[in-house]
Amino acid sequence: MTVEINRKELFNEFALGVQERGKGRVERESDYLIKIQLEEEEFDTLKINVLQFLSARIFGEDYSITSEDEIIDLLQGDPKDEFLTSSGLILPKRQSCLEFNLVILSFYKILQRYLSVYGWYEILPLRVKTNRSSNKSASIRNSSMPHLDSWTGFSDRAYVCFLPLLGDIERNTIKFWNPIVDIDEKWHDFNTSDSQANNIVENYYERLNTCLQAGYLYVAESSVVHATEVQGDATARISIDQLFLPEWTRKQGLGIQDVKRYNDFITVDRYESFPHEYIYDFHDSHSVRRPTNGLCSPVGRKKLPLSNQFELAA
Repeated sequence: MTVEINRKELFNEFALGVQERGKGRVERESDYLIKIQLEEEEFDTLKINVLQFLSARIFGEDYSITSEDEIIDLLQGDPKDEFLTSSGLILPKRQSCLEFNLVILSFYKILQRYLSVYGWYEILPLRVKTNRSSNKSASIRNSSMPHLDSWTGFSDRAYVCFLPLLGDIERNTIKFWNPIVDIDEKWHDFNTSDSQANNIVENYYERLNTCLQAGYLYVAESSVVHATEVQGDATARISIDQLFLPEWTRKQGLGIQDVKRYNDFITVDRYESFPHEYIYDFHDSHSVRRPTNGLCSPVGRKKLPLSNQFELAA
């Protein structure tokens, strides 16, 4: 049985908690969208770890860290299918295992510092978007079309955070729509058709003027419609778009979600021993492609215990 919730009130309480942790670096874009200016050191650390991972992922074990411009030029080309999915998800593989663990660690430190989180969906969605991103995506929804993540099987109570990292953030961006009437829970129906989705957005939403900026983390309530927007000759953008369940769902319920999405869900309690007791082992070889049916993670992984082997410094 689903418990009735007041989405606006719950997000306001969540945002107030973020403002208290952010100490003057949090802005309200709307009743359902906030942005957080990250500290320079934590943002730069994450970027360096991402560049290190991408260098290892592209060039293999004998890599040297490649510059942002070189990485963007390479990704702006036509990466092979085994490198990323049709929706732009960059797949960690065996030769970039440790580097991706560092990306996970640095990003989730940021999340846990600012946000009140019950849990999130594995594995960290690091994506590349280009002006040649495929419209024939294996995902259930085309990310360039206005959508809610509940239409792709995620919980109708899952908030989403967007963190632009590298590349052409100004012209290769994300646009947001805010509800202009009271939210109807029927909008979150997983079986919403494309025509129904268009009708919902056209009649009950207005587009926000929010523009992505480097160094800011954007957090949206479940009912904020969003879409990728690539202007003209914009080059590649690398970013993280992580869905998570806020702490209040621990008591009020996880909402409605597809079972395959639920299987990728991990609570903060289960994550606490990372990376002191285990790291993730991304064991797929370079050529392996895992079917997802648009719902489950395409990343092959298992937890590798560190006891009696070695320790990874946090």
